[in-house]
Amino acid sequence: MGGIRYSEFVQAVRRYRPSDLIPAIAQLSAERPLGQTFSDEWRARPPWALAAMARESILYGTESRSARATAATLDQLFNLFSRLSDPHEEPTAHTILTSITHEQFPYQESMFEEVARAQALFGHPVTGVDPFPWEEVIGVPLEAAIGASLVVAALTAEQQGRFDPAWFAQDGVDEVFQRFMPKDTLLAGAAYLTCTPASARKASLPPDGLPWSARRFAYNPFTSTPLVDLGAAGTWAPLSTAVARSVTPANLYYAGMASGRSGFGKDLGLRVQAYVGRQLRDIENLEILPEVVYGRRGGEDSADWFIIADEAVVIVEAKSARMSLAAKGADPSLPGHVARSIGRGREQIDTTARLIREKHPAFSHIPSDRRMVGLVVTSEPFYMANSGLPAYGAHGEIQTLVASLRDVEFFAAVPGQQLVPALLDVMDDPEQSTWSLFSSLQPRFPRPKRNKVLDAAWSEFSWIGDKFYEMTGAKRPELTA
Repeated sequence: MGGIRYSEFVQAVRRYRPSDLIPAIAQLSAERPLGQTFSDEWRARPPWALAAMARESILYGTESRSARATAATLDQLFNLFSRLSDPHEEPTAHTILTSITHEQFPYQESMFEEVARAQALFGHPVTGVDPFPWEEVIGVPLEAAIGASLVVAALTAEQQGRFDPAWFAQDGVDEVFQRFMPKDTLLAGAAYLTCTPASARKASLPPDGLPWSARRFAYNPFTSTPLVDLGAAGTWAPLSTAVARSVTPANLYYAGMASGRSGFGKDLGLRVQAYVGRQLRDIENLEILPEVVYGRRGGEDSADWFIIADEAVVIVEAKSARMSLAAKGADPSLPGHVARSIGRGREQIDTTARLIREKHPAFSHIPSDRRMVGLVVTSEPFYMANSGLPAYGAHGEIQTLVASLRDVEFFAAVPGQQLVPALLDVMDDPEQSTWSLFSSLQPRFPRPKRNKVLDAAWSEFSWIGDKFYEMTGAKRPELTA
């Protein structure tokens, strides 16, 4: 069978009423464990295909259709999705790999890490940064939004993908939730996670003229508002894995920027810098030093952190950088986007290394007698950043790898005396130096310790999770007719 165009896939989705297709998608999605990856079922029916079905049904489907969605319907749509031809008119290595990795890899990331990172990054105080008024921006305190996402994930997984607010009117529910948060607050958090077909279309309908090939990688409203209220047909979670991951650093970034509050972007940069420092300082047996202020009247800053080891000095520059949706789809803006984020990080590392080598007085406490390497740490993954593909730029004066916060969280939990030698081995390996840092380091440290920062953040929500019902004594919710 030959390939098909994305527009043909959308037309196939449009044959079915959203009120039929969305519940069918939600029910199938709810059958899967939240953390499931790489099973045969997962490969045959990938969650990003379900996400595409749900989005296009809401954006382009109508209730005037007569076809009824069945289990066979989803199999047919999965088959069509698997036959999609390459979306780029003139495909190259970087366009193919960038778009596919950013479509697929987010579904493989840990729910625990994403939730805990959101709380640790945005819910904890940072010196010099005012607390952000999340309650004013999203309608509930940040902790309530995160807690609601986890409760809703548990309820929808149990109830075949449906969320029924009537469950909260049952006898005894008030007593359960008053131990954690008021029921009204939790329902307000659930409302923040809910869209309607009209609001979803307003938020994400692609502009006229955008090629259909690019629409496959466009914004999906279910990543931030994973519940859709279909009116008489009920409220459903078409992508179960999205519910518990809906209050993530990425979605909070967009909510903060959309609020129009001045200084959010700058404060986020300071938060990311501080977060990287918290992680690095948990590494045992390594000296971690902060940025150096230099120049006339202290007007210049070095890279953000220094890892001092016998084998090398690792210069770390943290960037609150994230890829735009267009860049994730590998449109022509990708090289410029990378240059403004990762490229500037590499330049800062090179400048800092040069000052150390030249024995600038302000850097006298940083060893200049050993190898120097760099790490640019981005707040979100740039999956192909180390690939060596031209679109992602080149090393500068010193060898530098790109790492995400997840990578830093991993190596903050490995033995400090082994970390820098392992990092240098990766940098010197022609193949592994092109991988993500997590992929290259994880086989070397298959049993790292627990990450202290993430564990501390997750403990604030210890009453929710797989044992939610057991821990609270809550009864399983019953759907109303």
